[in-house]
Amino acid sequence: MDLPIDHYKIVGLPSGEENFKLTINDINKAYKRKALVLHPDKNPHNPNAHANFTQLKSSYEILKLESSRALFDDLLRVRREKALRHREFDAKRRRMASDLEDRERSCSAAADAESKANEQSILRQLDEEITKFRAKKRKSYQTVSPSVDFADPLVFPRQSQNSTPCVPAHEHHAFETSVFEKLKKAVQKQK
Repeated sequence: MDLPIDHYKIVGLPSGEENFKLTINDINKAYKRKALVLHPDKNPHNPNAHANFTQLKSSYEILKLESSRALFDDLLRVRREKALRHREFDAKRRRMASDLEDRERSCSAAADAESKANEQSILRQLDEEITKFRAKKRKSYQTVSPSVDFADPLVFPRQSQNSTPCVPAHEHHAFETSVFEKLKKAVQKQK
């Protein structure tokens, strides 16, 4: 909603609590001074001169009658009270918003700590499961051939890329594949 016009300011008088002390003579004097300045004959180059002068006349008409002036004063009082309530409400709203943000931050920090703890717990459980799985595989391979630990990286050591293999790569790969195939068959027979 746009703010309504303040007729006291248009006539050139102070608006607020002081307007209750103004007399009709004060309003007449202020109107005459402002009319001399805003009259369209005094401002021939101003395209808004006529509109400004018309607004001045209508404001004067409202202020010179006691009944319309009393209604306008009541309107100004209500606006001031509303503005005061709005400022108080804004201060309360800012406090509530900052309190809410603080609580959200503390809850978020607690939730982050809880999720990290859950994540660490799940990772530990996963590591334990992997360790159990590896131990089980190692045990099953040792039942097939107890003299060789197939989980040990020294059983089939990888040669570095710079060294020359003692066996051609395709033969070494074929040997590895055949050993693993034999192991798979032996494990399947045990099941």
